Amino acid sequence: MLYKERVQRRRVAASDEAPTTTTFQELDKKGIALPHPDTVPEAAMSTTLWAVIRGLADLRVFLDETDHLSDRELYVLLWNDVLREEVPMLPNGAHDVWRVDLPGDDPDSRVYLKFYADEDMRTQWRKQFPYYEMPAHQDPPYDRDRHLPAPFDRRRDETRH
Repeated sequence: MLYKERVQRRRVAASDEAPTTTTFQELDKKGIALPHPDTVPEAAMSTTLWAVIRGLADLRVFLDETDHLSDRELYVLLWNDVLREEVPMLPNGAHDVWRVDLPGDDPDSRVYLKFYADEDMRTQWRKQFPYYEMPAHQDPPYDRDRHLPAPFDRRRDETRH
């Protein structure tokens, strides 16, 4: 067995055996404010969202492909769903990260294909699923992704909110 395979198997086994928590609980422990979305005024939504995004990065949780959502839509999705999922606790000092792909829960991949897939991917999709009605490409209406914190293996614009 190759070394990389052994390491990967140990990581999977460790995460299967690790105690679970929710990211909501971990952010709360860190003192990150998580007000109910209905109580956050529009003027404070961006600040509230970015505090959560930075808190997630401190927990080694990174978001991808969020530009199709407004700040409020993203915060509501995080608050109601993403932050509530049970996840294994990563040990302190671990180099592992959690990646949260926001269009990932779209069963037909319509959000990904509409906003994020390049023309090569769309062509491959058409060949593999010729019966699938491809959504027209649309540029995402927001510009957040290039500012998101990134794990050590990604290069992004260094601008932070």
